Amino acid sequence: MKKLAIVAFVAALAGCSVANVVNRGEYVDRNTIKQGEPRKGILAKFGEPMETETKDDGTRSDMFRIEQGEKKSGKAIKGAALVVAAVLTLGLSESVAHPTTAGKEYVVFEVFYDKNDRVDKVIFISE
Repeated sequence: MKKLAIVAFVAALAGCSVANVVNRGEYVDRNTIKQGEPRKGILAKFGEPMETETKDDGTRSDMFRIEQGEKKSGKAIKGAALVVAAVLTLGLSESVAHPTTAGKEYVVFEVFYDKNDRVDKVIFISE
């Protein structure tokens, strides 16, 4: 019974770093945004852009800066590894893992739309 309580306690310690990993949004890359997708769909996915530019010909472009998410497979692998590390080190790994997993990375990209407000092209400025 005592061993079970210790294992439960150590697993609970791993909660912070694991939560940091699994609660990240979805990973954004060139395949996330489809050509022809309506602007409303892009705004629903990513929120308000940092900047919107309307050109003389009536076309627009939006610049986004969003927190980079994690691929689903990465969430599962990293989460499992963090739990194992916490158990094997009796929670000591959490002192390193939590600050490391709490860091955020951002991705910046510009979406260009055609005259019908559908995605024409996407340029990633930072990935």
